[in-house]
Amino acid sequence: MISQKLARQINKGMLSHYPVIYIAGREEDRIQATLASLCKKKYDDKHSLISWSLFQGFSDTNDMQEPLQALKRISTAQQPAMYLLKDFPAVLDDPAVIRAIRDLYYILKNKNIYVFLTYPTIKLPEILNDEVYLVEMALPSEVEIHAYFQHFIEAKKLTDIISTAMTHQYTIALMGLTLNEIEHLLVRLFALKNQNPEELIAEVYQEKSQILKKENCLEFISTQQSLEQIGGLNNLKEWVLQRKILFTEEAFSSG
Repeated sequence: MISQKLARQINKGMLSHYPVIYIAGREEDRIQATLASLCKKKYDDKHSLISWSLFQGFSDTNDMQEPLQALKRISTAQQPAMYLLKDFPAVLDDPAVIRAIRDLYYILKNKNIYVFLTYPTIKLPEILNDEVYLVEMALPSEVEIHAYFQHFIEAKKLTDIISTAMTHQYTIALMGLTLNEIEHLLVRLFALKNQNPEELIAEVYQEKSQILKKENCLEFISTQQSLEQIGGLNNLKEWVLQRKILFTEEAFSSG
């Protein structure tokens, strides 16, 4: 699934004539799909996105796994292109690679060639701050999760047992996870037949708590308790009740 928000962020860097763009994000497949879509729009199907990794080298030639060789090839490219260098920031502790990135910035500045460095986290040497445009990929939005969940239940033929209201509940429960994490979770939850979709929502929160623990987050507390079960906080409760319509399926649908 393409991330429109990520596409807009990347476009800002490209419109600012940054030839080297760092994308920090955990969903590599979504990053690649988004870049492929941008490449198609920018070059009118004349050029496709070229990816590279330490393991496979370039996707169009399956060679040049060595980082400096890869950068050298890009520096001598004559045709407009977009290159996706997967996990390249992992080798940015090499002074020779840092120098090559800086050289690449000046070589490609007006060539209509763009290089994208992707990594799950930000690992950008300070010396490259001026030459590299940084983009952080956000977690999927409520709209994206809703669309993904809707697609999932349609593919699994679950639309007859999962109502619109329940879809909204699942959407809220799944927020804070990547689409990859959501996919693994949903496949497991709905693997068995005759499951009660309403009861599975509690499992979503439980699984979400376990996933977030891996990321050293604060403890996740499920929000399934009612206001009556929470002591005190009367002013806050009144505020929530006055605005509860803002968190309904109708409010979500109307934007």
